[in-house]
Amino acid sequence: MTVLFVGGAYQGKAALAKRLYPDLPLVQNLHALVRDELAAGRDPMALLDGLRGHVITCDEVGCGVVPLDRADEAYREAVGRLCCAIAAEADAVVRVMAGVPQWIKGESHVCDLCRADRLCARLDIRRPQAAAAPDLCRGQAGVAHGKAAAADFP
Repeated sequence: MTVLFVGGAYQGKAALAKRLYPDLPLVQNLHALVRDELAAGRDPMALLDGLRGHVITCDEVGCGVVPLDRADEAYREAVGRLCCAIAAEADAVVRVMAGVPQWIKGESHVCDLCRADRLCARLDIRRPQAAAAPDLCRGQAGVAHGKAAAADFP
């Protein structure tokens, strides 16, 4: 299984990755590995094969102002292209903001409330009962809650 966690710097990607996927090896700061590969004159896309079967964290570097320096622009593009290649093959892609995961790929067939129940169980915390909406959704565990049927989720 390959899982990619993306998000801003210091948003809790690594901590969440360790808690949700403790059995998979963790590669942190893919963006730094890409910078090292470029500095050594190597193609960062060569990292792709070695990243399969890992949980990978990467800062989002493609947002914001386009760098004036060509080397910084090439770095930013290389990080983005490698993340796209990983995401295309990954079993799950998770965006993290303020420590909160948002599944972009994988597990999307489960409604948000079902996913929240599973995440709370993994993190050993309780979600308030009032947060569960009755009926309609038959999530992965067959628990009834949510606003739409699980079949409505791709």
